[in-house]
Amino acid sequence: MNGRFWVNNHAHTFQSSQGTDLTFLAESLERIHYQRYNTGTAQPKLNAKVVGKIEVLCPTSNEQRKLGKLSYLINVLIAANQRRLDQLQSLKKYLMQNMFV
Repeated sequence: MNGRFWVNNHAHTFQSSQGTDLTFLAESLERIHYQRYNTGTAQPKLNAKVVGKIEVLCPTSNEQRKLGKLSYLINVLIAANQRRLDQLQSLKKYLMQNMFV
């Protein structure tokens, strides 16, 4: 986990087996549409029994490492571009506020 998060009594942890690349695993898990696995009516949740049945297709360890590294590098580029976009938006806001005073 990175950053701030809230954990309740329905938190599930995954452990890598068979040398699975953690970056690859995290990216794979983020792309699953969990709505179809939800149980409960008032508050949707995933129970351990259902989570244990979710399959993640895994290529070879070498391919996982390559895909994980590529994904990481793309995420670094996205973060850098997001920071740049935020800076440009702040600059635009500053200019607009000061140009029409």
